Amino acid sequence: MYDFIDGHKDLKGLLGGKGANLAEMTRMGLDVPAEAFEAERAGFGEGELDAARLRDLVQSYQKVFQTHTGRPFPQAQVIAAQLVEEGVITRDEALRRVTGEQLAQLMLPSFDEQATPPPLTTGVPASPGAAVGAVVFDSAAAPAATEPVILVRRETNPDDLPGMIAAAGILTARGGKTSHAAVVARGMGRTCVCGADQVEIGTDSCTVAGHRLRAGDVISIDGANGRVYAGAVPVRPSKVVRFSEGEIMPCGNALLRAVQQLMAHADQVARLEVHANADTGADAARARRFGATGIGLCRLPLQQADFEQLFAAMDGLPVTIRLIDPPLHGGDPASVRFFHDAGLDHVSCSPFRVPVARLEAGRAAVTGSDTR
Repeated sequence: MYDFIDGHKDLKGLLGGKGANLAEMTRMGLDVPAEAFEAERAGFGEGELDAARLRDLVQSYQKVFQTHTGRPFPQAQVIAAQLVEEGVITRDEALRRVTGEQLAQLMLPSFDEQATPPPLTTGVPASPGAAVGAVVFDSAAAPAATEPVILVRRETNPDDLPGMIAAAGILTARGGKTSHAAVVARGMGRTCVCGADQVEIGTDSCTVAGHRLRAGDVISIDGANGRVYAGAVPVRPSKVVRFSEGEIMPCGNALLRAVQQLMAHADQVARLEVHANADTGADAARARRFGATGIGLCRLPLQQADFEQLFAAMDGLPVTIRLIDPPLHGGDPASVRFFHDAGLDHVSCSPFRVPVARLEAGRAAVTGSDTR
């Protein structure tokens, strides 16, 4: 079977069996039926992953099988694209299975698990990513900080927006995945942990499970699992981003190889081109490394030298510059789908979202207009 976390194909568990019932059998001194493991090996050796096929297999061996619905992690879903190589699914089907937001999660930094201390507390994982910074309790203080900060609040409201924009991450004692902090953080791509109810916040300090934190103390928050750590935990840059930047090759890495194959097929079938919103030469250069085929929007009245950097970075590719224009955002799946269905020729987004928009453009080309 394919693991829901890392996507690798393997048989898991206790003699091929897994679960509370089997654990109870072993406590009673009963052996796990050998035919269960042999049936698993025979059934799953066919290379099928599709949920319907799994149910058929369970019905065939219903005396020894039990099934539960699981939700694949993004990495597992992407690596599952290796089923194309095994002839189980088509490239179009692989593209339909992986969403742009799943790719976006794989582009976020993460903590080094080998160097992660026990957490102070755990809240609701509201917006993925890994953030390290000094604690600030006042939203007005965050924009003035010269080092990365973590904004710590009981809960946030629109008045906190300047501090949320300036912060590397957001931690709140109240709220959940639909709270103001969570929704705004996800929209901005900020790491956020909400509902950490063990955090008791005062004027210039807070207490977390008996551990006192003052303004300026460094903490680390993990938006993927909701954990909060004291001190600075080492952060690992995303391998997907490093691959997109051309820093590493996919050799021997199943995830990067799957991303490479998915993106290549998405570019092949997509009708929409993906342009980037870029105001500097550095933005334009990164957008091109990420696969942008042009500049869709340059919103500031740049000086001549900045324009020259834009043109040099794109090396003859089209550049559209608008001196007066309202802010636009076209990298989310709904916008890409709308642009595709409307018959437009390109969609524009921030440089970092270019790979996500490329994948969604490919998905729009192989998926019906009623599917999101």
